[in-house]
Amino acid sequence: MSEAQSTKLILIEGNCGALLLATALSSIVFGITILQTYQYYDRYRNDSIYLKLFVANLTLLDTLDTSFAILAVWWYLIENYGNESSLGRLPVSIGVEVAMAPSHSWLTGSLLSVFGSYVDASQSFRF
Repeated sequence: MSEAQSTKLILIEGNCGALLLATALSSIVFGITILQTYQYYDRYRNDSIYLKLFVANLTLLDTLDTSFAILAVWWYLIENYGNESSLGRLPVSIGVEVAMAPSHSWLTGSLLSVFGSYVDASQSFRF
């Protein structure tokens, strides 16, 4: 194997390996999110519909985020297997994932700011 081929192989393994590991870890965290969502709906049946819809919206956004990450891994590792030039391009799924991130962060931050504004130490949180 020539030195140029060896360098390309290291470049592909490093980038695609990191992408695969990151997606695997992200999928584990997504599984924890699904478990927490299930436990929330099971334990807090008397919460307001607004809070339940908020949790459903966050879970949907997290599901979409994980789906687009898996699509990006598919694009790099399956569709473009062995194609070094694909490392210089971004699939559409990464663009969508990056565009969705601010809305996910904004929703989470807004809940925390509302929670911090209206909760008294002696009261429970209700919408």
